[in-house]
Amino acid sequence: MRKKKPLVIPNIWDQVAAEVRAVVDRHGAQRNLAILASLVLGNHRSLRGADKDFHLCCAFRALRKEVSDQLNRRPYRKPTTVEFEFLKNSYNVEREGMQLNLELEALTFDEIISKATEYRTLGNSLLAEADELQRFAFLKFPDDAQKFISGSDPDPTASAGMNGE
Repeated sequence: MRKKKPLVIPNIWDQVAAEVRAVVDRHGAQRNLAILASLVLGNHRSLRGADKDFHLCCAFRALRKEVSDQLNRRPYRKPTTVEFEFLKNSYNVEREGMQLNLELEALTFDEIISKATEYRTLGNSLLAEADELQRFAFLKFPDDAQKFISGSDPDPTASAGMNGE
């Protein structure tokens, strides 16, 4: 039985991203993500020929993210003397030029510290964005903001136009 060769995935993501940006720029008023994605896909109707690389690249990117999400969803449950509430069983790291998902126990000290730094940076930027969103909501909806601040609004997400999605 012959061994199957691995599928070679074209690295054209920069081209795909540029095409997506162009569609978004051209149809900026459209906010339905499915429609915008359909407009991009409409330029690549065939799964063969010139469009094959586009479809392979997009499928690979989507599948890699889904595989990563599935691997990363498992919590860390090894018995230790210290409880860890948020650790996951595995993390994505770059090692020797490859993106790998490795069990926490297999990570080096530097990889663990690098991941912690990455999460802190993400956390700080998300907190800053959350602060700006709240400040924007307070400016746009001053009456709702007053109720929110005074605590008289039982569901601040409903009155501020935020539905938690």
